[in-house]
Amino acid sequence: MKLQEFYNSVRSLTPGTEITHNGYTLRKIDTNKDSEIISSPDHSEVEICNKDGQVIEIFTLGAFDSFQEFVYELNKVLSNDSSTLGA
Repeated sequence: MKLQEFYNSVRSLTPGTEITHNGYTLRKIDTNKDSEIISSPDHSEVEICNKDGQVIEIFTLGAFDSFQEFVYELNKVLSNDSSTLGA
């Protein structure tokens, strides 16, 4: 699955579905597991994990107006990941 396909379909994907992008893992997380209120699909969340499996950021996809904005913000996070400094 490519990044754009993941972004476009993440609202209907099962929590735990993941892809790899530039060596990082993007995984849909279950936003309803600790809540009695079922959140909107627009509040689907994706955690971004570095190469060591540590979560470095969580994105709520409804916060982005477009795939391009999502990619821009994702690239900012990846370029600022301290685990890759000096690598």
